[in-house]
Amino acid sequence: MIKNTVMPTLIRDWAKKKPDAIFAEETSGEKITFREMHQEAIRVAFALQKIGITHNDTVITMLRTSIDSMRFWMGISWLKAIDVGCNVEYKGQLLEYIITNSNAKAIIIAQEFYDRLSSLETMGNLQTVIVPDLQSTLPDIGVRVLSKDELLKVADENATFPDPDPWDVACIIYTSGTTGPSKGVIVYWPQLYGTATGDFYNEKIKETDVVYGLLPMSHIANRALVCIAAIYGCKAILRKQVSIAEFWNDIQRFGVTLSVAPIPLFPDISETTFRLGMASVVTPEYDVPCKKLGIKMNACYSMSEISIPIASGSKNIKHGSCGKLRSGWPGYEARIVNEHDQPLPPGEEGELILRASEPWTMFGGYLGMPEKTLEAWRNGWFHTGDLLKCDEDGNFYFIGRKKDSIRRKGDNISCFEVETCVNSHPEIQESACIGVPDDSGFEDEVKIVAIRTAGSNLTPEQLINFLIPIMPRFMIPRYIEFVDSLPRTETLRVQKFKLRENAMNQDTWDRVKAGIKLPR
Repeated sequence: MIKNTVMPTLIRDWAKKKPDAIFAEETSGEKITFREMHQEAIRVAFALQKIGITHNDTVITMLRTSIDSMRFWMGISWLKAIDVGCNVEYKGQLLEYIITNSNAKAIIIAQEFYDRLSSLETMGNLQTVIVPDLQSTLPDIGVRVLSKDELLKVADENATFPDPDPWDVACIIYTSGTTGPSKGVIVYWPQLYGTATGDFYNEKIKETDVVYGLLPMSHIANRALVCIAAIYGCKAILRKQVSIAEFWNDIQRFGVTLSVAPIPLFPDISETTFRLGMASVVTPEYDVPCKKLGIKMNACYSMSEISIPIASGSKNIKHGSCGKLRSGWPGYEARIVNEHDQPLPPGEEGELILRASEPWTMFGGYLGMPEKTLEAWRNGWFHTGDLLKCDEDGNFYFIGRKKDSIRRKGDNISCFEVETCVNSHPEIQESACIGVPDDSGFEDEVKIVAIRTAGSNLTPEQLINFLIPIMPRFMIPRYIEFVDSLPRTETLRVQKFKLRENAMNQDTWDRVKAGIKLPR
């Protein structure tokens, strides 16, 4: 491995080159330099070793995005142990599942979430609970509980550890569970490095840049964002709680230049430091404000298991496309295939499968789920479970989730495409498409769960009449439900499995029962 892709050693190298430069700053004001981050990571590593954490042990971190989350991640990594990022929204069975599935030996958890541990039926293999911000006496849960001060009282910042290797695990990221039980994705350092360098593909990142992260550390995007700061020696701005509403305030306040966060529509501002943004696809709505403010947008395709194999770079943006196959390191290959893994010609929709020539640049499997790993890596290719198409020029277009599709009377329906049509109505703010069992029980009917714009009195009948001219007949929803909000993960993805749990509720409107017939 020629490249230094290992984040802890990248930070150490910057600590030598510019020790007093700020590595990370919280929106609340706390800052840490490269030197301080390296020293504190070593202290954490030494202290964790003293309580029995060693190579390949799993340690759950259930912390909001913060400098603390960074110092513990780096400390765990210097031991060649494994940081397991846990969504801070998890509780009950979901939290219990992460603890048992990861076989974690310790958990580092903020005090605000500590009470959730006391309600669990099992603590799995947990032997130690570390509460960094411990301020008061906590109820006994049957395992050792330490504050950060208690943990670090034996710490030695001059201790030495072997450098982590590229083939060591950088972290475990659990999939968001939008379609079923979460799977622990084993992420290696080169994979994380590839994600970070792919965020702004073919763009020049400078030491003077400021990157911004508002997503949780249980999400690969925020891990990659702080990795950008470690690779290029720039500064990372961290927001503890997701707030799209504060995005542009934070950009202006901290002089942010780059972000991989969901980028809301541009406000009415005349100038900004912000210069590079990234989105799954770039729509025409970005054109005018980007030109006005001098902002470049990048499109890309990625997921927790891979490392941005498809990207556009700002010079090759094509509306609606997520980019082309990324060239150079780590040597990606991509195919669009049918259900038997046979390649499809340009323009035909199929599943995207991927592989890379460089080792450790794609995930190492699903933790404790060998059958799921085998299923995903069928025939030596990683099966994304996503439907895409590729044109003659090599531009890829996302169609939808393979498992997020509906089969209705012999027709396959992309939920993504249904949602796109529904969302084009001026009085629809957002929608989610799901399949619900039809009268036979063998296939599905289409249901839309939608949020109307403020003050709208749009009726289901009016929405159907709007859709009839713009949608194929077989795609037009039978069921419609208007709601005030959609259930989401902390990373803002819609949890469709929750919508399916009570899909046929009393608020669901039925087009057939309403007597509305579709034109032939």
